[in-house]
Amino acid sequence: MLTATILGLSIVFQFVAGGVALSMARGARWRWPWLMLTAAIVLMGVRRSISLYRLIDSDLQGGDLTTALVALVISVLMLGGISFFANTQRRAVTAEAAVREKSDLLTAMLEHMDAGISMVDANLIGVATNKRFYELLGYPAAEFPAGTPYEDFIRYNAIRGSYGPGDVDEMVRERVERAKRFEPHSLEHFLPDGKVIEVRGNPIPGGGFVTSYTDITERKLAETALRESEARFRTFIENTPSAILLKDVDGGYILANQTWHTWFNPQGGEIPGKTVFDFYTVEHAEKVTKLDQSVIE
Repeated sequence: MLTATILGLSIVFQFVAGGVALSMARGARWRWPWLMLTAAIVLMGVRRSISLYRLIDSDLQGGDLTTALVALVISVLMLGGISFFANTQRRAVTAEAAVREKSDLLTAMLEHMDAGISMVDANLIGVATNKRFYELLGYPAAEFPAGTPYEDFIRYNAIRGSYGPGDVDEMVRERVERAKRFEPHSLEHFLPDGKVIEVRGNPIPGGGFVTSYTDITERKLAETALRESEARFRTFIENTPSAILLKDVDGGYILANQTWHTWFNPQGGEIPGKTVFDFYTVEHAEKVTKLDQSVIE
């Protein structure tokens, strides 16, 4: 009776182990190893079931107790080993899924950024870029996949004239050597098509750096237009025969043309920050201030 009980327990553990292996086969990337292990365990369980049947059919007479105990120990160890490996595998799959999810989120975030992004490792090998990076800088994505050396990007720029005239090899060498210092940097990159790209790079722990690329063409055009407008305005006021003085809303002087300086500031002192009280009598200054306030109101 004891032999049959022990053998029966070993069969139970055997089939439980088979069930665990089968459950792993359903969720595993490589199913065939788990299916083969499941089949082997089930066959062993069937074989022991036949032995148990024969033992019971013989009215529980005879039977090797030692063999039954060995079978039970093997089944327990098998169940424990498979369960341990299954739990380890599940944790690995869960961790891998979490990493993959974070990677997908990061990729989605990078692809929806308005700025171009690139990252190189300590060996100046490109490890990550987004779509905007290729769009802004005009790099053919097929020619510059992940793993492309930083030097290849620089050479491409030098050949197409992004750095102006000069020896291509020397321009490449100079920029690669500078990049190897992994120092924070900020510069404006002028492309052949007229775009102006603001480049900002920052080193990362362990070597390498992350660089952002922002299209500032419109901002630069606006700045140029403002400078040209200011220059035209300055030319106009300096060439008019009338005395012209600009003030802020608080009455502070901003600038004046040469005619005004000749008439009211012959000593040639600086006027920014000064007021009418610095150039006229108090009585006259108060009258001018009231007139200015009436205009503002």
